[in-house]
Amino acid sequence: MIPRYTRPEMGAIWTEENKYRQWLEVELAASEALAELGEVPREAAQALRQHADFDAERIGEIEAQVKHDVISFTTAVAEKLAAAGASDASRWLHYGLTSNDVVDTAQALQLKAASEILRRDLAHIGHSWSLCSAFLLTIPYLLLQAVPIWVLSSGYGFDLPVGAAIALVMLLRLAAAVPQAPATLGLFQLITKEFLEYGYAIPADQAARFSLLLWAVIKLPLLAAGAVALVVTGSKIGELTRAAEEQAREHG
Repeated sequence: MIPRYTRPEMGAIWTEENKYRQWLEVELAASEALAELGEVPREAAQALRQHADFDAERIGEIEAQVKHDVISFTTAVAEKLAAAGASDASRWLHYGLTSNDVVDTAQALQLKAASEILRRDLAHIGHSWSLCSAFLLTIPYLLLQAVPIWVLSSGYGFDLPVGAAIALVMLLRLAAAVPQAPATLGLFQLITKEFLEYGYAIPADQAARFSLLLWAVIKLPLLAAGAVALVVTGSKIGELTRAAEEQAREHG
């Protein structure tokens, strides 16, 4: 996880420390289940639950030598058991399991924990007051976008009502769900033309010309501002790309 883009609660689930913690939980749960079946001594399962632990840094040191993550993990846990005087129980650690049994099951536990955070947050978004607040916050934004459309249409002789300008803005924003939209001139023009032609009986040729003019009024200032920002800051697209690639390599 890249810390800059990760909330602490979500990031904590995907740390190396928590990954090994989930591995250990899978190992302990398996030992306890096998103890219930009589395949592992109950005393050993209890000792594992009581004394099994690990040091993430030590796991890394062992892995640098043996080149195997799970062997490094079980070795580090065995060292902790020996230090706690429960070395006899270590022979039952990982009993009857493969590496995939541990890694895949533990990853499922991590996914479950992460999904719970997403489920909780989605439930919060669905709360009526949250939706109402979000809607109220979007009204000024919609109005700021609708005003230029209404003014331009009035100057063009269409006399569209303000509500129509807001509806057109919403259609154009919904079009953002389409890849490369709404910056794509063709899609922007199509939506505007069809809206004016079929919604307000404006002739197709006039609606098409107006759509081009509207695109220029809305999009060209944004493109110009972006170009000026690049010049002022002295940034180049190539430099930004290389910086992003270097950051990605630093974070794995």
